[in-house]
Amino acid sequence: MDPNNVWAALDTLPVTHETWDDLINVAVELRLNKQWDPIALICQWILYKSSFQTDVMCYNLLIDAYGQKYLYKKAEETYVDLLQARCIPTEDTYSIQASEII
Repeated sequence: MDPNNVWAALDTLPVTHETWDDLINVAVELRLNKQWDPIALICQWILYKSSFQTDVMCYNLLIDAYGQKYLYKKAEETYVDLLQARCIPTEDTYSIQASEII
């Protein structure tokens, strides 16, 4: 799966509340099915390439995807990005991080 092709397709989506809800619902469904690469692609696009107002849920999904793929440095960098974006970590954020350490 080429990230640039995925991001180009995502770039065609309208920036609406409905699109946001759809993207998050897809990412959550992918998480339930342990599809870590597509989750990472969607969340990377939302956080770093789109004009959507991001929230902690998207950061949590990306941190979890990185952790599940043993990309702990990227998970840590995403956590720092979360803090720099002035998002407030949730219990889920800390739970995800703790599960990566164990």
